[in-house]
Parts: sequence; structure tokens; C-alpha cells
Amino acid sequence: MKRILGPSTAKVSVETLKPLVTLHQTTYVPKKAFHFVTKMKNLLNDKKRMNMLVDMVLKDYKKGRSILIPAPYVKTLKTLEKMICERLPVNEVSTVAVFDGKSDRDTIRNKAISGEIRIVTG
Repeated sequence: MKRILGPSTAKVSVETLKPLVTLHQTTYVPKKAFHFVTKMKNLLNDKKRMNMLVDMVLKDYKKGRSILIPAPYVKTLKTLEKMICERLPVNEVSTVAVFDGKSDRDTIRNKAISGEIRIVTG
């Protein structure tokens, strides 16, 4: 096994893998809706809110952080990816990935672990 993988160069422990979860408080007030699904769709289709989210993601990205953006709909995942990629330099667009039912989970996970992908919507 050592011949295949090579020698261990670092020891990883739970303490070194603690994620930093940041919640951003905003003054955003969503449209009122009675049903949960309608509320979610209103949030996900609001351009002002989506732009605010992309601003926050890019601010954290520029600080060197890796970002996971959970969203319930594939359309939203792809919209966020497009909006983020439009605002990144061309040579950094490959650092963004959409994780949906058609994605190769292992590839995205491995690239995220290596730092090749730093923003995942999923």
C-alpha cells in the first residue's frame, strides 16, 4: 500500500477539520406567502436576494474560504453557478461546481478536498 500511496506527510485529526459556518444577517424582507413552497420559490426567484447572496459568497471566496451553498432546486443551483461564474475572473471559473442528482459525487468531493473546487452549490 505504501508503494502506491507513498509515505504519510501529514496527520489529520478532527480538530484540524472543523468547518467555519458563517451566517450572514441581512435586512432583506421576503415577499409574504402562505404556503412554504411558495415562500421558497419567492426567495429563490428574487434577483435582489440572489445578488446579495453572490456578493457574500464572493467576499468569503476572496478571503480564501471554501463555500457550500445548499439550495433545494436544480434551477437555483445552476442560476447561482452562472451568477458566480459571471463575476469571477475567467481563470477561476473552474473553481465552481454544481452538485445535483446528475453530478459525479466522488469527483466533486475529491476536487473540493484538494482545493481545485472552492464553491459548490448543491
